[in-house]
Amino acid sequence: MTFNATDGNQFYLIRSAASGGLNLPNYKDVMMLLSKSTTDTLWERVKVTEFDIAEQVYATDSVGEPQMAVIDNDRITLFPPDPDDTWNMKLYYWEYTTLPTDVTSDNHDVLRFWPETLIYAATMHLTQYITKDVNMAAPYSGLFEAEFKKLDRYNKDREIDEHNDLVPHMGPTWPKKFRRIRSPYSWSS
Repeated sequence: MTFNATDGNQFYLIRSAASGGLNLPNYKDVMMLLSKSTTDTLWERVKVTEFDIAEQVYATDSVGEPQMAVIDNDRITLFPPDPDDTWNMKLYYWEYTTLPTDVTSDNHDVLRFWPETLIYAATMHLTQYITKDVNMAAPYSGLFEAEFKKLDRYNKDREIDEHNDLVPHMGPTWPKKFRRIRSPYSWSS
């Protein structure tokens, strides 16, 4: 999602389009926020942090390129508080899945890959509601927890796959046998 941070505007609504908001009704959480000047080609990462940290770093009248951001409920607050120009911003974010309008369709991930999670959760809650006895729902609770752990593990694996960690291939921690410079010619060593 790209948007422009304009001169003098520190606040941007996330779920609403009012007052230059981003209009992302299914927004869940931020993955990464980037910024660049309108004339640049290189994006720079904006640190997403807490209010107390950002307010300690920047004065209330600081001007400049967005370096920090605070995402609080439905609002992005940029720091320094007064962008000095128009800055292109790029927001990578998680969003809530929408419930399918047709429960017989095959286009919803939870229904396709994790139907047992929904079945066990519904059975557990229905058993508790009808019998008013938590012990009667215990078997379904255990089954639900096991399925939910699988779902949670899948989401964590997916989140790890989206991060690119840079690993150095030179330097003091890299084994010496790998630091040897080889000849570009295949017939020499």
